[in-house]
Amino acid sequence: MQKMPFNLMFIFLIAAFLIPVFMSCTSPKPETGSRAYNGPYTDAFNTRVAWPIGGIGAGMICLEGRGAISHVSVRNRMEFFNEPCTFAAVTIKGENGSTARILEGPVPEWKTFGGPRTGNGAGGTSYGLPRFKESEFLARFPFGTVTLGDPNVPLEAVITGWSPFFPGDADNASLPVGTLEYSFKNPTSRAMDVVFSYNSKNFMSIGDEGHTVKPIKNGFVLWQEGTESNPENKGAFAVFVDDDNAVVDHCWFKGGWWDAVTLAWKNIESGVPMDNPPVEGTCPGASLFVPFTLEPGGEKTVRLMIAWYVPETDLRLGTDPDPS
Repeated sequence: MQKMPFNLMFIFLIAAFLIPVFMSCTSPKPETGSRAYNGPYTDAFNTRVAWPIGGIGAGMICLEGRGAISHVSVRNRMEFFNEPCTFAAVTIKGENGSTARILEGPVPEWKTFGGPRTGNGAGGTSYGLPRFKESEFLARFPFGTVTLGDPNVPLEAVITGWSPFFPGDADNASLPVGTLEYSFKNPTSRAMDVVFSYNSKNFMSIGDEGHTVKPIKNGFVLWQEGTESNPENKGAFAVFVDDDNAVVDHCWFKGGWWDAVTLAWKNIESGVPMDNPPVEGTCPGASLFVPFTLEPGGEKTVRLMIAWYVPETDLRLGTDPDPS
C-alpha cells in the first residue's frame, strides 16, 4: 500500500487539531447555566440543532431546533448550507387586526452576522419577518419536537418532525418522504379564527427556464424540468396536507427584488387564504393555507407531508469508461 506523503499527512494532522478548536470557538456557550442530560435544548444550547428528516439514503431536510428548515439535500448530494426561503406561518384573526408569526423561534445570531449575503441584508431569506420569541427542542427518536412561545401570541404551538421508521423494512425506511406536524392549542376563554400556511420559494429551480409550480391534492409541487444535456436537473418537491379545507396559491407575484416574498407575507398577514390556480410558465413560489377555528381549550394538528423525486444524477465514482 502506498504511503501518504509527509506534507499531506501534516495537513491532515493540523486539520484534525484545528477543526475541533474552530467548532468549539464558533459554537455558542451560555455564560451561566447548563443543560440537563437528555433534556430539552433551550436558549444558547438551541442555536445549531438540526434534526434530519427523510428516508435512509434518500436525501433529507432538517428541522432546526428553532423551527427553521435547512440542510435541504434532495438532489443526490449533501448540501449542509442550503437553507432556502421556505417556512410555515400562523395568523390569528381578530377584531382589531390580525397577528401573524413565522412558526420559528428567533434567528440565531451566527446566521445574521457574517453569514452569506448578510452584509447586504440577507436578501431572499425570511429573517426579517416576525416570529415567536421563545423556542425549545426535544429529541426523542424518531421524533424531533419544537415548542414555541410568545407573550404577544395567545396560542400554543408545537412542531413535531419525523421520518419513515420501519425497522427491518429497508424499502419503506428508505423512502424520500417526511412529515412535519404543526399542533395548536387555544389556552384562552375565547374562540379563535386561525389560518396556518406553508410558504416556499421554488428552491428546485435551476436557471431561468423549465421551472414552475404544479398542483397536487391539498398542496403544491415545486418543479424543475431536465434537459437533454442536463437530465440531472429534473426534480420535484411536493408539499401537501391531509385537510380538504386547504387553499393553495400556486404562483406568487412575479416581480423583482423582494416583491414575491413581500406580497406573500402581506397575504399571510391578512389572514385571507389566497386561492390562485396553476399557471403556465415559471413561478417564483407557492403557498398553501389551512383555515380553522379553535374553541376555548381546543386543539388542532396540521399534518404537512413532504416528498421529493430526483431520478437522475451526474455523480459517479471512477474513471471514464472505455468507449471501445
